[in-house]
Amino acid sequence: MKKINFYILIILMAILTYSSCKKEDLNTIEEPSIEFNPDITYGSVEDIDGNVYKTVTICNHTWMAENLRTTHYQNGEPIRNIIENSEWENLETAAYSWHENDSTNNYTYGALYNWYAVDDSRKIAPEGWHIATDEEWTTLMTCLGGDEHAGAKMKEVGIKHWISTSVEVTNESGFTAVPSGGRFPKAGYFYGLGESCAFWASTEQNDSIAYNRGIGAENLYCGRGAYLKGYGFSVRCVKDNN
Repeated sequence: MKKINFYILIILMAILTYSSCKKEDLNTIEEPSIEFNPDITYGSVEDIDGNVYKTVTICNHTWMAENLRTTHYQNGEPIRNIIENSEWENLETAAYSWHENDSTNNYTYGALYNWYAVDDSRKIAPEGWHIATDEEWTTLMTCLGGDEHAGAKMKEVGIKHWISTSVEVTNESGFTAVPSGGRFPKAGYFYGLGESCAFWASTEQNDSIAYNRGIGAENLYCGRGAYLKGYGFSVRCVKDNN
């Protein structure tokens, strides 16, 4: 009887230890290590995967203050996760990846989506939200003083994630851009983590190119560009009916 009680005690201790570790792991992985503007009251929105994002209202538009990280469309179908560089290369269907295929930082940097995922009719934005259009990005830039000054008002303050910065950063908008890098369409290589970020617009220029906005570590501005749809970029969503 003593032996049986001893083994039961050992099993119970193992269960408790496992539960404690799992809880600690969840707290460590699922909380974004982002420094938001402490002077702003943020809202929130939840996606199909149960991820909760901070939101911020800037000039009458409500934006996500974090990069999208959903792995499913609104209807629950999975988005293809492409790991191999050779498979990502020249891909012309919807897909996403984590930077360097490392999901441990996904709650900070979000996922990298190609434009085909942005444009997919199944929708990757949470219900009631949409991927920001080029026009909405332009409105945001104008509101923040133009492309030349907007970046400094959008970037996360400090060098916690940005490798360095010699420019004055305020994040006064609350947008809180983090340097999530990107993925090349040719060869499928990753680049730029800690150095830059780029965000897709849902607006295409032509059959192979779509618009985006980008910020670099040493830049005050947030520049408008047009890139091949096979690039992997971050995504920010805007609430419908603003």
